[in-house]
This record gives sequence, structure tokens and C-alpha cells, in this order.
Amino acid sequence: MVSGPIFDKYQGGPSVEVLTTQGSNPVANWKLTGSKPAKKVFEKCVKSYVYECEGGPGCKMQFPRDEMKSFALTQHFLVFQIFLPPGQHFSFEISVSDTERTRRRFNFSTSFTEPKRTPLHCQVPLLWVKHGIWQNLVLDMPLLVERNFRSVSFQSVEQLVLMPVFKLRKVF
Repeated sequence: MVSGPIFDKYQGGPSVEVLTTQGSNPVANWKLTGSKPAKKVFEKCVKSYVYECEGGPGCKMQFPRDEMKSFALTQHFLVFQIFLPPGQHFSFEISVSDTERTRRRFNFSTSFTEPKRTPLHCQVPLLWVKHGIWQNLVLDMPLLVERNFRSVSFQSVEQLVLMPVFKLRKVF
């Protein structure tokens, strides 16, 4: 059973910061795992701190930290300010709830070549992302749910899991 939402704040605005590099412990609600977990480093080209995750498949950044808590982010768009190194694979997972409170999962990866769908899971190839530059990776959550899980409507994002290799500046 999933407990109450992490974001019990007002979500009527255009965005809510999920991750920023500002403050003394910006990843307090994130779970960082693996032998070489993500670390905060200064990135000269963006003149800001970023989280760098270079580890193997066991390394990941997960939000929320507690898998039994609900993220409950209702914003229409989810944006990652991210850098993907050339020649490296990257993947992430987003769990969502629909209006009937069913949890569904998207798995995005640069390793996938074609989409695959089941009633509760969807594999999405990241063929459009560029490597070697900073970019805003923008996901239209209601459209993703509608196009991949027919006849259901998006309610909220419940969980994010990012796997190497990447540099991440912000999630909102």
C-alpha cells in the first residue's frame, strides 16, 4: 500500500521542483544506490552544480527515497535538464497512476530500438535524445499515458528512477 504524497504543496502552477542542486542536501528525498552513486560536481559549461552518475547498472537515483511513499506529481509536463555522454547508454523509469488508481510503468532507454507495450508496462526507445550536449528532455505525461495505455487518463507521476550514465542539473 502506498502512503501519502510527498508533494502535499499546491501544484496548480506550471512546475514543481523535484530536484535542484541548490541547498545543503538537495537529494534528501532521493535514494542514491550502487557502488559509485551519483555525486554532486561543478560543471563549468552550465556554471552550476550537477549530479553526475557514472556507475554501472546497480547505480541509480530514485525519487521518492521510500518506495512506499507516493510522489503524486500532477503537472502536465516533466522536464529533465540532462547531459548524456557520447557512446554511453542511459535509461530511466517513470511510474504513473491513472484516474482509476492503477499504477503503470514507462521504461525509457537509449538501448531500446522499438516500443513494446503491455497493459501495465511500456518500453520506449530514446531515439530522439542527443548525446554530448545539455538538453531539456520534456515529457508530456497525459499524452504519453493516452497514447500508450488506451482508454485511461493520467492522474500523477508516482516514482522516478534514473540509471547511468548521465549528468543531471534539474528535474521539474
